[in-house]
Amino acid sequence: MKNSFPLKRILVLVLAAFFALAHASADYIKLSVPDSTEVRRTVLDSWIRAPLSQLNGRPSEVYSDSQENLFQVRSEREGQSTVVVVTPSTLLKVTHMVGNTVVDVVDEPSFNRSSCGAWLLYRNRFTGEAEKIVIYFTDSPEVYLQIRPDGKKTVVDMMVYGSYLSRGVPITIPFANLYTTTFQTLFNLTRKSLPWGYVVPDKNQYANITALIPEIRSRTQKVTYVEDAAYNEKGVLYSITTGEPFDREIEDEALNYWLKNPPEEDNGEKPITVGAPGFAKWFVDGLLRPILGKCTKISDLVVPTVKGGGISKRDVMGQEWNFTLNLDWDRHLAEKVYSVHAGNRFFTWDKCGVDVTDNFFVSTLTEDGRVLPAVGYIKNVGYGTDTLKSLLYVLAVTEPDTIFLGAIQQPSAVKADEMVFNSTAIFLPYFRANGKFDCVVFQSGKELTLEQFVKNSPNVHVHLERIKSSPDFDPIN
Repeated sequence: MKNSFPLKRILVLVLAAFFALAHASADYIKLSVPDSTEVRRTVLDSWIRAPLSQLNGRPSEVYSDSQENLFQVRSEREGQSTVVVVTPSTLLKVTHMVGNTVVDVVDEPSFNRSSCGAWLLYRNRFTGEAEKIVIYFTDSPEVYLQIRPDGKKTVVDMMVYGSYLSRGVPITIPFANLYTTTFQTLFNLTRKSLPWGYVVPDKNQYANITALIPEIRSRTQKVTYVEDAAYNEKGVLYSITTGEPFDREIEDEALNYWLKNPPEEDNGEKPITVGAPGFAKWFVDGLLRPILGKCTKISDLVVPTVKGGGISKRDVMGQEWNFTLNLDWDRHLAEKVYSVHAGNRFFTWDKCGVDVTDNFFVSTLTEDGRVLPAVGYIKNVGYGTDTLKSLLYVLAVTEPDTIFLGAIQQPSAVKADEMVFNSTAIFLPYFRANGKFDCVVFQSGKELTLEQFVKNSPNVHVHLERIKSSPDFDPIN
């Protein structure tokens, strides 16, 4: 009897599920948010609804709820607003010193306005009218709810690092009633209308990444950057562009552009001699060698993934210059990892979902306060770096313990007015044990914070590929 649905197709679908978005049901999200409702009811008239004249210059006050949790209430000036802050107590380690000697380290209460559970009411500082309520519900201060009156309606926004996951979603509570509404009530009301599964992480799912970071970091001092250099499947240094052994005379010692027979270090260890794509390959090979016993082939990684052959200026120039080398390279590296974890069955990059093409956001907030439509993914180009942090946050939540290779497209330094994928970075997003989001970036053997990478890459696009993390790492050198 002929199968109505081929077994091979079933296998592909099952394997592809690893890379599918894990938009978790809100029914299973575990939130542990300090709730200030009792305190807000206590200070409703004395702070929250009080005339602004009674708030200006008023000293902060600390209240305890029925469970003896401490909350501080205070007012602050922010732009054209007066902000009533109700924030829970968190413990901060404080070191007491006498001269240069540490005499004591103690935990002291701190009341940070963006800590998990903080509740902020913004009021116009001239009229006293309520403008919005901001609620922090994770340990990452750039992730929060923003609730606003909109005519006779009440609407809510979900923000992630300056990007709107949702904007203007109506809720069935009059705005003034939110002053004494519990967070659990808000969550229940928006269980289906807000994408909670994109913002609440399980911080226990990042063991592979947190183990990999120090492994890579410990080897970065050995990296010698040599453009065009990469190790082949046997660990021999080769030229990417020629496909020949890397045995060229030094062209420019100051730039360290070509090396012949790279010398061993004084301690007998060989340096890691790679360019930007070579470093990405070195890393991926370190994940695959414990499984395969060998590395990937350079010839497999330079196969074009973007169709050319047309008659446009770029197509003609592309016959001489490879504008998409790093994109092709990253796609094929990701394809190799996917195929290995699929039982050494070969899948091409376009059949296994390694490209990140998700559009999570509806709008973005500019530095000058304007709300603009989100641009999102551009085919064969990627994402702008201005939304990279918000994107990687959501990816870290929905695809825990996944690593991302990023092909970087920017203006060519050789061909004027042309955009080229001329570098590659490795992004390792994760959540710390304290629940805060972090992302370590490695590029050409150098470690960067995500903030440094974004600052160094204005007006740049990054095309991301998914790489499954592994507990074993055995790189060359």
